[in-house]
Amino acid sequence: SNRGNPELKPEKASNYELGIYATAGRLSLRNQAFYQHGQNMIDWVKTPAEDVYPTMNYTSLNSWGNELSLTWRTEVQSALHPWLKDVRLHYTWINKSKVDGELTSAYALDYLKHQAGMVGRHQFGKSKFRLNWQLSINDRNGTYTLNGTEHDYVSYLQVDASLSYGDKNRMIFFSADNLTNVR
Repeated sequence: SNRGNPELKPEKASNYELGIYATAGRLSLRNQAFYQHGQNMIDWVKTPAEDVYPTMNYTSLNSWGNELSLTWRTEVQSALHPWLKDVRLHYTWINKSKVDGELTSAYALDYLKHQAGMVGRHQFGKSKFRLNWQLSINDRNGTYTLNGTEHDYVSYLQVDASLSYGDKNRMIFFSADNLTNVR
């Protein structure tokens, strides 16, 4: 179980990014590397003798990774792709490390390590109806405890979709997330 802490202080972080963006015709490429150094990070931690995880400002956390995406945009609708606006492939990788101490952390190093996916956007002719969808394969770092046993996270596929009608001034939409019912 967990215990809150009204004495928590704000976390502090320094962020750095370096990227490139290039376009050639209907293709665009984006690549960004990033680094974050966090201090005074909030975590649930406990000693090996305790059962309760109190919340406290406990650790420094370093995060670094890369985001890469490739997008193909249609310029005109044709018989080959009558309602496709664009398709984007993307991949993100993140790694984290923390300064270890004597306490056990509940979640500081539980994070999404790899994500690869595809996003599609459609517009039906000249109408104001749009369909967007996203498929992603997600791989988490870390473990979780279930019934007293520690387990590694399992990679999973997630599917999200939305249907909308409108213009830049107003829109109504229906969104369905996690269609694969991943828990």
